[in-house]
Amino acid sequence: HRKFVGGLQYSPVLAVMGTIMLVISLLGVKGTAACLIVTFVAGMQNAMTTYFSGAIVRTTHVTGTLTDMGIEIAKIVRKIDERWWKVQVLTCFLLGFFFGGILGTLATLTTSSSVALIFPSIVYFGLAVGNYFYHLLHPKNDTKVTPEVESQSVVEQSEVEPKS
Repeated sequence: HRKFVGGLQYSPVLAVMGTIMLVISLLGVKGTAACLIVTFVAGMQNAMTTYFSGAIVRTTHVTGTLTDMGIEIAKIVRKIDERWWKVQVLTCFLLGFFFGGILGTLATLTTSSSVALIFPSIVYFGLAVGNYFYHLLHPKNDTKVTPEVESQSVVEQSEVEPKS
């Protein structure tokens, strides 16, 4: 089965995403331009989690999360694969979407859309720094993404046959 691959590789990508969000916030970018740039950052996040996790999770859209939850719950009910941990992670993502939507709306209504982007940029920077120091302090838990790990995820994904 595919597995999550943790490591230092997340930190630079998170830092770049935080930088982009902070720059558009400080420059006061609004409207269509802000939407396009934030969409680009969401795509970076999705690409990062897809590439480094072996496509275990998608983190930027509710529909993918709900689809994955439905698939996992169906597998559990049919006793094909009991990955409750994945349902729990996806539930956390769903709650994050819900509360993030509320907080984002409140921040935009009380400030402006560009100022509201400071909070996600801080979160990205916090995750980048936290991940960096965690892996400096715990190098034995650091796993590098190698072509073997990447191809193994792809092979394992293709070997999973749906059971009827």
